[in-house]
Amino acid sequence: MLKNYLVTTFRNIRKQRAFTIINVFGLALGLAACLLALLYIRDELSYDRYNTKADRIHRLTARLYRGGQELVISGAGAPVGPYLEEHFPEVEAAVRFRQEGSIRVRTGENVFRETNVVHSEPSFFEIFTIPLLRGNAETALAAPRTLVLSRTTAARYFGRDDPLGRTVIIDEDQAWAVTGVFEDIPRTSHFHFDIILSFSSLDLQSDPVSNSWMSFNFQTYLLFREGASPRPLADNLDALVASHMATEVEETMGISVDEFLARAEMRIENVLQPLLDIHLRGGQGIAEFEANSDIKYIRIFTAVSLFILLLAVANFVNLATARSSGRAREVGVRKVLGSARRDLLGQFLLESLVFSLLALFLAVLFVQLALPLFNQLAGKRMDIAGLATPGFAGASLGLVLAIALLAGAYPAFYISAFRPAPVLKGEEARGARGGGLRRVLVVFQFSVSVVLIVGTIVVFRQLRHIQNEDVGFDRDQVLILENTHLLGPGATALKEEMLAYPEV
Repeated sequence: MLKNYLVTTFRNIRKQRAFTIINVFGLALGLAACLLALLYIRDELSYDRYNTKADRIHRLTARLYRGGQELVISGAGAPVGPYLEEHFPEVEAAVRFRQEGSIRVRTGENVFRETNVVHSEPSFFEIFTIPLLRGNAETALAAPRTLVLSRTTAARYFGRDDPLGRTVIIDEDQAWAVTGVFEDIPRTSHFHFDIILSFSSLDLQSDPVSNSWMSFNFQTYLLFREGASPRPLADNLDALVASHMATEVEETMGISVDEFLARAEMRIENVLQPLLDIHLRGGQGIAEFEANSDIKYIRIFTAVSLFILLLAVANFVNLATARSSGRAREVGVRKVLGSARRDLLGQFLLESLVFSLLALFLAVLFVQLALPLFNQLAGKRMDIAGLATPGFAGASLGLVLAIALLAGAYPAFYISAFRPAPVLKGEEARGARGGGLRRVLVVFQFSVSVVLIVGTIVVFRQLRHIQNEDVGFDRDQVLILENTHLLGPGATALKEEMLAYPEV
């Protein structure tokens, strides 16, 4: 029976090439849009999941409310992390970061400009799943003036030579020893470092502002023990920080912390932010290592791709039912020869499945062609190989089966309901009433198409307005010089020399 179904299906495909091309092509476009959206969503949801302890890692974040505005700072004071690790048994480890900004690194005769540089502690390798390829994870960042390099950075500096024990010069006056090489941080991470400097190199004792509970200069992460809940600490965090701030405020200002906050008209809320929430729900706060995304983009991509897929499915159903009169005689003959309705249903559902599989094959080709441009627009580096992973392939096949069932069920029931006697007499095919549903589907197609077109035009005009709006100066005539702080006192001389040019 299955062989007969397949023979009949491919015979109909040969006889109705134009119909097959239109139907499969339309469904393929909808599937391609859905697959691209699924790739994007899968990539966004995978951020920081390379960490085996990701569900136990939280970041300290402060929210400052002042004048009706909220300011989010992804940082804490230098003493906070070590204090929590020491006094709260549920905290297994803590690690602090201090961004260094741009530095100049010299190795022999070669000079490199590096921007992905931070200070951190040995516990970095305990908390995050970043393998240390060379060196000892417990001691690599323990001593002052030591650093570890990413695998790619070490190869740039030293080629195939062993970097351990080598010395590099930072900003022309500081000699640092290389004590380790770590694996490049995965792309789907909310931070990426090329060089990690030892935290002990920072002179916090001579900097009372940084070494204070009132500062927010250090990104601080906590690793909670297995089975420990962060809720008790989160509930007491505001009171804990306020108690330590109170001591500092009284010593430096001679007033209470409540009076200090009242004078500043400010309220501070301390939050434990789960690591897996940072990329999509972390927002664009101050002191973020990199720009985050937003969960709303996931919802937008999902909605748009589903609407496009629904358009394709509605088109599939309309075309199948519109062709029903052409297949009425076939149904009539089959019923006269003894075919039961379930046999006809099986035939039409199998045809729907074959069309869906052909559309999936074509959709994968469309995705491969569109992926480079999509990566450029989305700022991604996704690969077509992502479609071949077991989970993704299973989800794709499940989607195709669902489409084949949903899109093929109505045409199958509609066509198989034709009565053989009127059909074979040459009268109009009459089965289940399908005109009303088809009209609804056509209205749905046009409505969604209009909404998508209008939305696209609005977004395009908004972006063009942003790009062309007069901002009060000629952007093409403005030059930005970065890292001029490295010139020290020479920055003023450089400014004076430049002002001497009539073009400036």
